[in-house]
Amino acid sequence: MRPVVLGLLAAALVSTGCAPGAGLSGPEVSLGSVAIPLADIRADPQRFVGQTITTRGTVVTTERSSGSPWIDLVDTKEGGRLTFLLAATAEAGAFEEMIGKTIDLMLSVDGTASLEDGRSAVRVTPLQIIASMRRFDEPQELTPEMSMKSRRATMFRDPGAQSEEITVTGRYLDPDLQKPLFERAGPSRVERSGTSASPAYLYSATAFATDGARQDVNCRFRVENGDLRSVSYDETVRKPDGSQASTQRIDFLNGKGFDKVSGKSFPWPRNIYAAPCLPFAMRGFPLGKAAVVDFFLWSDYDPFSAMFAALDGEEPLSGPSGLVAAARIRMNLNDEKTLRSLDLPMPQAYDMAREIIGQMRPVDSIFWIASGAPHDLVRFEGPTGAPGSTRVVVERVNGFR
Repeated sequence: MRPVVLGLLAAALVSTGCAPGAGLSGPEVSLGSVAIPLADIRADPQRFVGQTITTRGTVVTTERSSGSPWIDLVDTKEGGRLTFLLAATAEAGAFEEMIGKTIDLMLSVDGTASLEDGRSAVRVTPLQIIASMRRFDEPQELTPEMSMKSRRATMFRDPGAQSEEITVTGRYLDPDLQKPLFERAGPSRVERSGTSASPAYLYSATAFATDGARQDVNCRFRVENGDLRSVSYDETVRKPDGSQASTQRIDFLNGKGFDKVSGKSFPWPRNIYAAPCLPFAMRGFPLGKAAVVDFFLWSDYDPFSAMFAALDGEEPLSGPSGLVAAARIRMNLNDEKTLRSLDLPMPQAYDMAREIIGQMRPVDSIFWIASGAPHDLVRFEGPTGAPGSTRVVVERVNGFR
């Protein structure tokens, strides 16, 4: 979902003129293109005259010279500092708000010039500017209605589960919408190992397609100081004849994930959970200790989705042995965290982004977990496929405790 939202947002920023110089014609270049180091441009600016290029640097300062704004960029990684004299029509205020920030800059190189103080500059027309995103080493932020910081958590906890087989039944609520490829849930299992103080868990689940193909997933967790941490995710897909179609493995402890938005690889954040593993991870919601958990979700559609899960009350549900007291937990995209990760240059861009995200926001996913330990997942309602997929209701049919 996030790449779709951000793609629409980038298009909207350019088409409405929020980016300085937006709407000017030029060669087809995107901010995903290879950035030319500032040192290369400074060494031979004439080489790039008449071209549309992308570059990257940190904004040191910005002022005006003879009515035109200029900015100083520095490349702290590759070395080099360069002054760009901008077209007089560029919005200087946008750059003033970005002082100290690293930006990706798409620009048309018009020639060379000198500032009033005699310094050399490269004369350019900016086409699109996006500030680099802040990443996972910064504190996460909650949506405004969930500002209970004293009751916030960033990890699910040890659910205290024991080894067991789990049987569920499911039904789809929106028959006109697309179902996931593996639409029928099969059996799942929890295997507990390790010590009582430092348990480890293996959650395994199987799902089937209508043609007989199957998907098997294995999610490993370990408990660190009471927190439930993802260790790895393994997936195997088999064709109807039983032959292997594909496999994938993710090492959440030592590996890195490729972020589709920034085009960079980052170590997996400590509080990331794979979407197929959520039926188990959600059992570790810190009931009685926090009202909200904000975390990252890995899926085939986006490896770094900022999410929140919020306690939404308690209600009894019917189980095999009668009514079960269950906590209701609501989960969705963390809009404010997603907006802040964009680090957009202008306030109006945030307003536009907020509107786009609001329009594309999926329906809430609801988890009901038993109020008493070991907090079995009793019921789930929400989408399980790509954005726009039908909602499904999944209910456990065996062994509530």
